[in-house]
Amino acid sequence: MPMDFNFTTEPEEHPVYHVLYECTEARNIQEPHHQRKVPPASDKRRPCQVCLDTVGAWLETLG
Repeated sequence: MPMDFNFTTEPEEHPVYHVLYECTEARNIQEPHHQRKVPPASDKRRPCQVCLDTVGAWLETLG
């Protein structure tokens, strides 16, 4: 499960960042708005729920 930080620079009502390289939501980010780096702390973004659910499901399979 490749992981990487990425986010969009387009305005969002609830700004998020993605931690999975292949997140289905992150794939929808259009260039040139796709930033592949850790978002600035000042953005106050939350982790993407799709990423959290995917990682949670993966962790459950390990247990």
